[in-house]
Amino acid sequence: MQILKDILSRSLDDLLPLTKLIADINKDEIIDEMDFSLLDQTVNSYYIPEFFVDCLGRSVDDFSIEEAEAKHLALYLTDEIFPPEDLVEKISGELSAIREIFGADIPQLKETYHFNYNKYYNANLLINFNEETLEKVIAGEYNEWDDLNKIYGVQLIKIYNKNVTLIFNDVLSNQKLVNIYKELPGITRINTLSLVLIYQPSTVHIKEVDGYRRYTFVIVDSPDNELRHVFEVRDNYIEYINKGIIVPLETE
Repeated sequence: MQILKDILSRSLDDLLPLTKLIADINKDEIIDEMDFSLLDQTVNSYYIPEFFVDCLGRSVDDFSIEEAEAKHLALYLTDEIFPPEDLVEKISGELSAIREIFGADIPQLKETYHFNYNKYYNANLLINFNEETLEKVIAGEYNEWDDLNKIYGVQLIKIYNKNVTLIFNDVLSNQKLVNIYKELPGITRINTLSLVLIYQPSTVHIKEVDGYRRYTFVIVDSPDNELRHVFEVRDNYIEYINKGIIVPLETE
């Protein structure tokens, strides 16, 4: 934040273009105290500027938080690029049951969802091309990715400076997308857009244990204080591992 303070004390004419781009957090083409305030919120409250959300292609209308959570968690348990629909449905139902049954005694369960570093954002890729290929991309003449974009559902292509961002219309395995797209000609660098946080946020983890799914709700009150509530869902009951409490599930 001291760096931004120093920038605010100088004339904009003295700043390099990249410095202006970074310092203008709210992208209003003015570097002022509002940018400092937003940076302070970013550091202390996980504020995400609207322009950054837009760059990530967040699409809250496409899925609910619960749906996105189930899709992300399903990808941890499969080697597929698309989250399997049947697994997504099972995970969604199990998490819903955990929150419904235990949420009265542990209200944080109803407020804690899986945090992906593309938190509930659509799958995305950030690509750098060599100069010749970038010119083709800008001109709309780069056809080598057309088939892939159709198969995996590219929703939006954004070009900013020398960065090309692909936003997909669903939650997919970002790493598998990287491995597929990196084979395209002219690419010099490829990765995904992700959030960088000061400390770990509250989240939900999943893993398979003896063929059943175990969910760990990590509730973070501060960097030095977190609680973990562990649940295992079996065929006809849920066990709250922390206290050995078993609750039968209703069966049709």
